[in-house]
Amino acid sequence: MGVTPRLTVHIDTLVLQGFPLAQAHAIARSLERELARLLARGERPFAPAGAAYLPRLDGGQISLASDAGPRAVGARLARAVYGGLSR
Repeated sequence: MGVTPRLTVHIDTLVLQGFPLAQAHAIARSLERELARLLARGERPFAPAGAAYLPRLDGGQISLASDAGPRAVGARLARAVYGGLSR
């Protein structure tokens, strides 16, 4: 019987500058859903053994269309975070 590895991601603070406060929760929910989907696929190895805590993760820069809605913003942020985990 194999053991399924478990990964827990906790984002303590998400700083969103330049977005209306009213969109913050929708962006965060979209980020959470997309990140969970990407992690469930498990296509990339990340987090070297023993890396139990990352105090800060740099997802790099992202580009967004000027009319990007909260879902698109959250999904794009999730892909940046996921990419940062593999660096």
